[in-house]
Amino acid sequence: MAMAGIFVLFSFALCGFLPDAAFGVEVDCSRFPNTTNEEGKEVLVCAEDLRPVCGTDGVTYSSECLLCAYNIEYGTNISKEHEEECGEAVPMDCSRYPNTTNEEGKVMILCNKAFNPVCGTDGVTYDNECVLCAHNVEQGTSVGKKHDGGCRKELAAVSVDCSEYPKPACTMEYRPLCGSDNKTYGNKCNFCNAVVYVQPWLHSRCRLPPTGTSLHSSCFPC
Repeated sequence: MAMAGIFVLFSFALCGFLPDAAFGVEVDCSRFPNTTNEEGKEVLVCAEDLRPVCGTDGVTYSSECLLCAYNIEYGTNISKEHEEECGEAVPMDCSRYPNTTNEEGKVMILCNKAFNPVCGTDGVTYDNECVLCAHNVEQGTSVGKKHDGGCRKELAAVSVDCSEYPKPACTMEYRPLCGSDNKTYGNKCNFCNAVVYVQPWLHSRCRLPPTGTSLHSSCFPC
């Protein structure tokens, strides 16, 4: 069922949006229409066209417009890493870090104390990429790098009964929810319709069936 004609309004909580992206491809957010809601807040209008992009924070956004909406909503400066969904881990070359052998004959990676945190695929924040590599060597693990920056705090999952939203038409209220597919949806109705109506591949990727599907109150706490 076509959803491209349905628009969702995104409120701006102006937290000091920074226009210059530090890395990745900067998205031109000025091309997306905006208006003002009844509360006098600036509002961004996004079509539900489902053209996923991977943000430089390692998170998949359903479209460039939603990435822009998130930046303005939370005052962040996330740019586009690449088209399509993010991979599970970011490539990491541990061979570039110096190493030595200790008295016990074990290889050890030598890291500096620079604080450039990275988030491991184990959900742990490491001081820098080298420290993550050293952890793998010392512990015999194979933890990958999920994204640059510290890991986000996990939020408790809740359930939504999608039978409450039997029709594809949703209100334009913006109450963001984070699905178990790590995508942000404008509200519960949009979440349920994305799972049920949008595209079969999205439904097949959900970890739970539509009724009782897992989601968070918000992917990205302000």
